[in-house]
Amino acid sequence: MSGKPQNKEKLNRTLEKVCNILHKEGINDWFIFYGTLLGIVREDSCIEGDNDLDIVINGEYSVLKALFKEYDFQFYWKGFGRRFKNNKLILKTQPTDSLSSVDFYIAEVNHEGSFNVNWVKNKISNCYVDSSKKNFVEKKWKSAILHLPNDYENKLVSMYGDWKTPGPGRVPRGFDI
Repeated sequence: MSGKPQNKEKLNRTLEKVCNILHKEGINDWFIFYGTLLGIVREDSCIEGDNDLDIVINGEYSVLKALFKEYDFQFYWKGFGRRFKNNKLILKTQPTDSLSSVDFYIAEVNHEGSFNVNWVKNKISNCYVDSSKKNFVEKKWKSAILHLPNDYENKLVSMYGDWKTPGPGRVPRGFDI
């Protein structure tokens, strides 16, 4: 989605805060994805000029919304149009002076451990390192622990092609990975 580009310090601060909230609240079935994953893997930072953070999460929309309201996050649908205003497939926080917008992609996880991101009609396969334990690749980053999907480098190739080389206008390809 389009939005005002953010500086990476603001994106990093927001990512750190959101990850710490998720861990504090015992929510563990999530991982960073799209441009957020790309920046963290390639630059160990969010990407300068990105417009939001991207988190794929197995959770209930209403529970997540209520939780983040407790932490003073606001929500909005600007740029999504009316057809998405009441859907429960993506939870988007509103940016503030100190925090960037976060897109929580609400996913359904099937018996094989694939995350079905219905909003973008993608299936992200093989996300868990161990599907019986439902754990992800963990990366200690600043004061937070980030969750990365299993085989994240190949997922980045599927989305971006040559993801190691920064380039203008890189957008994810359609994929089932």
